[in-house]
Amino acid sequence: MFAGRKLSNTAAHDTLKMREDGISDTTEADAIENAREALKRIEQFSERVRSGEVTGYSGKALKNTLILGIGGSF
Repeated sequence: MFAGRKLSNTAAHDTLKMREDGISDTTEADAIENAREALKRIEQFSERVRSGEVTGYSGKALKNTLILGIGGSF
């Protein structure tokens, strides 16, 4: 890790923090684009929840959120 070598080609924990000028290959560029697209979809969904467009099963506005995650990436 200290030498800058990739330890895993499946985990991209640093992808969301990577600057565009730090991209070294197309695999990283694809990963960054995928992460940014996912963030955009999360933001759009969040706005729909906040506006009341998305409601709970009862049709009422959502008031509480529970986020379950694995590891320290969150």
